[in-house]
Amino acid sequence: MKAIDNFFRNHKEKDGGPAEIRYVKDESELMKFVPEIADQLHINHDVAFKSVMEYGKHRGWV
Repeated sequence: MKAIDNFFRNHKEKDGGPAEIRYVKDESELMKFVPEIADQLHINHDVAFKSVMEYGKHRGWV
């Protein structure tokens, strides 16, 4: 979960600007980060999905 937390804290917008993600309004918005997280953490998409959903529940987003 620490790696997922770091991803959201250090996330950069496509233009390179900082964009710490403090709030995600729903599950579909959270799911759009799964491919990027899977690539950055070198894990498969199923593991990334489960980890992201667990993190979202922990943060109270979903």
